[in-house]
Amino acid sequence: LAGAIFLVYLALTVINAIAYWLAGMTAFQAICHGMTTIATGGYSTSDRSLGLFDNPAIEAIAIVFMILGSLPFVLYLQAVRGGARRLWRDTQVRWFMGILLVSLLALSGWLWLSSGMAVDNAVRYAAFNATSILTGTGYSSADFGSWGSFALPVFTVLMFIGGCTGGTTGGIKVFRFQVLYATARVQIHQLIQPHGVFPMKYNYRPIPETVPGAVMGFFFLFVVSFAVLAMALSLMGLDYSTSISG
Repeated sequence: LAGAIFLVYLALTVINAIAYWLAGMTAFQAICHGMTTIATGGYSTSDRSLGLFDNPAIEAIAIVFMILGSLPFVLYLQAVRGGARRLWRDTQVRWFMGILLVSLLALSGWLWLSSGMAVDNAVRYAAFNATSILTGTGYSSADFGSWGSFALPVFTVLMFIGGCTGGTTGGIKVFRFQVLYATARVQIHQLIQPHGVFPMKYNYRPIPETVPGAVMGFFFLFVVSFAVLAMALSLMGLDYSTSISG
């Protein structure tokens, strides 16, 4: 299994690098960015990141491969054997894509209404930067710190969520939010019907009793660690955006 996943990772990296090269990057730039897009590492050959190229095709390629790096790699193997529909059957993938779509629409609308940006540019910049933040990649094509009071909280929430379990992204992961949602849903049902039995499920399967506790423990430690480190960075004189983004 590990070997098969490595081959999938390698193939996606090579395809990504070739796509970048065809879109206008030099061979060196394409290889460097290909290795950091699937890995959702976000390192670039320029301090302006992908904004240096100001190329919609390059940004579109990055969006596609950042998303591919954020999905569970095991599902790619299952998709090869059972068809591409296997990917969409996974509820974690559907949640991830739904979160991305909602954030894209919200940010696009905000940019269009607040700054008078053309609709196509609003969608372009919102799609690229929302995908970059949600996947934890960290590429940027614009200074989204200047997008106003609505954008920064949205990006902060996306940064916490992260991608799917089994992908290359960071963050809390969509799977854990699904478990928290299932737990909260069951608790609400039990308040309404104290004698009812409401099993928690993930991907149409029952969730073991030990999982919700482990997820809540992880969530608590993640938030506390994040808050402590962010405050420590702010005490060193860094601004809010830099402190919370590391």
